[in-house]
Amino acid sequence: MTPMDKTKQDRLLREGSAPSCYRFARAHADADIPALQARVLAVGTGEDCLLFARYVKGADIKALQRRVTEIGNAYDCCWFAAHIPGADVKILQERVLATGNGTACVLFASTPGADIAVLQDWVLKHGDIETCCRFARDVSGADIAALQARVLKEGPGWACQLMARVPGANVLALQEKVLKSENGYDCLQFAKHIPGADIAALQARVLEIGNAQDCQEFAREVPGADGEALESRARILQEEEVAFLSSLTNTPT
Repeated sequence: MTPMDKTKQDRLLREGSAPSCYRFARAHADADIPALQARVLAVGTGEDCLLFARYVKGADIKALQRRVTEIGNAYDCCWFAAHIPGADVKILQERVLATGNGTACVLFASTPGADIAVLQDWVLKHGDIETCCRFARDVSGADIAALQARVLKEGPGWACQLMARVPGANVLALQEKVLKSENGYDCLQFAKHIPGADIAALQARVLEIGNAQDCQEFAREVPGADGEALESRARILQEEEVAFLSSLTNTPT
């Protein structure tokens, strides 16, 4: 190490930021890695510890992981588990469950060695409906039936559509939930995007509760739709709207 580099390292060890210490350690093969790491552990964030562990040869993985589990957020733990050889997946998962959210659970579940059942249980108990859909879609080994049951119990129409795209989901059960909704747009979207959807049943519901735009779009974009019936219904709805607005303007004050 040159005298100039030695002076710079000494200054970093006294007052340097964690990113500065990390960059110096990475750039200088003869840097004092333990001392620079100690500075990162003292002043750095969870992300700083992650970067030091990943890119600095000779880093103390256990010490850096311990600091990540103390101060890092759930995403720091996800990335540490996924990208640092020798990481303790079980300990990092515990931190994710304690401090994380549904999105972090979905992300962590893709890590080799993660406990899918435990992460899914957290999502089912604490995650929102969208996270249940994403867990079912993105996590190999997820219990599709259990996640779908949560969507059927609490989810709106858009969530049923999202879940219906997951291989193994019960499309007919999800469609039935959509048909019972009071939203013609949800029926339209289900018909447009879900293979195996019952077009006739969804169209009938749109004709019953949809607005003019729902009917027109169904006629235009859903293969097999009865365009004549849908356009006719759209015209009736538009005429009713015009008549209603006209009655408002003609009401005596």
